Amino acid sequence: MARAEQWWLDDMTVGTVFPGVSKVVTQEDFLGFAKLTGDDHPIHYDAEYAKQTRFGKPVAHGLLLMAHTALGATSLTRHVEDAIIAFVAQDCRFLKPVLIGDHIRSEMEVAEVAPKPGRDFGLRRTVTYRELARDTDRFANWLASVGVQKGDRVAVIMPRLVETVVILLGTWKAGAVYVPIFAGFGAEAIRHRINDSGARVVCTHAALRDKIASPSPHAPIVLTVGAVNVPGDVDYAAALRDQAPTARLVPCRRDDPAALIYTSGSTGPPKGVVIATNLVAAIWPAMHYGADLQTDDVFWPTGDPGWGYGLVCYAAALAMGVPVTVWEALPTAETALGFMAARHVTNLATVPTLLRGIMALGAERVRAFDIPMRRASSCGEPLNAEVVRFFRDVWGVTVMDQFGSSEQGLPAGNLGASSMTVKPGSMGRPLPGHRVAVVDDAGAELPRSA
Repeated sequence: MARAEQWWLDDMTVGTVFPGVSKVVTQEDFLGFAKLTGDDHPIHYDAEYAKQTRFGKPVAHGLLLMAHTALGATSLTRHVEDAIIAFVAQDCRFLKPVLIGDHIRSEMEVAEVAPKPGRDFGLRRTVTYRELARDTDRFANWLASVGVQKGDRVAVIMPRLVETVVILLGTWKAGAVYVPIFAGFGAEAIRHRINDSGARVVCTHAALRDKIASPSPHAPIVLTVGAVNVPGDVDYAAALRDQAPTARLVPCRRDDPAALIYTSGSTGPPKGVVIATNLVAAIWPAMHYGADLQTDDVFWPTGDPGWGYGLVCYAAALAMGVPVTVWEALPTAETALGFMAARHVTNLATVPTLLRGIMALGAERVRAFDIPMRRASSCGEPLNAEVVRFFRDVWGVTVMDQFGSSEQGLPAGNLGASSMTVKPGSMGRPLPGHRVAVVDDAGAELPRSA
């Protein structure tokens, strides 16, 4: 019933009791957890200490965290914080926790599966454009200080965090090439992309650090967000703190490389696709006419910045002066609804998989969440007509399907900012600045009647 290293919402039903198991808890386990939380005594997780942590409030007593380990939900390593959030959000309670010597045994009962509308979704952090400009300048200065020059590659394996955006924009300010790598990849897939790109710098999070395999023929500098536990790594916070808050931007031509995005490898070895510096200008029609982004929108792009759609949504929205909502968690249908209601999301950019998951909950459940949705867009795979009709009925919003690829950006889509009639199941029309045609095997354009 459990999946690797993590329990998930759909593994559970109300009233189910999961038998406890026994596991040795070593001193190393305690020290590993303490390193993650900064707490020298992880069994004591009180309200005053919690105010200083990323959560801002008590999440679970240390004994319950030990119970997570006993149940096999997570080892006390990089997944422990995810487990805390998942279990508390689902109102799981533990029965008969027993600590005997170095062993712990517990039974868990699921008290609630569906998150309540309006549930708190953790510590909220607001970053202004001025703060973003300062931190991205500092990051650009740090890159220059370690010898990164125009055209050098900066590989990034990061979760959805503000720091990810800082690294992205700071890399461009330094004239370097941003290489996003999906954090869900295994160590070998990440190693291939780092080595193939020739990255001079690798940026990652402490929770993902064990995925950065070594050695690398290029011996890149590794910068880590969070607690540094590998000798030689550079601490992100310290790196920025030591740099000036203003930077001299490196000028680039419109056709200079800005990003190197690797294909998934589903049809052969993953290949790096070079994205030019004018990518924001090329994506602007899709964000302006397709997504109909407005400066007063609460915009939530759910895409991972390690893939093209997430990257362009973040970059284009910020360039347009539209605030971006970033949520670190991987949303499920239920948690996405709760998050959108809690954060009053008005503009959503997501993928068909999540939309289909929300639809599967049924109209009554979706309507239980007060979500002020104005526009919604989808990309990544075809959006079937049934999904479009469902959200028209439930939200009063037509989901605008868009077409894109790593090589082409977003050349076609449905236009949310116009009065065009959207045909459910259609990917729309060529966006301004693009011409779409059907060609034969030789690349010759076919006539309309062919």
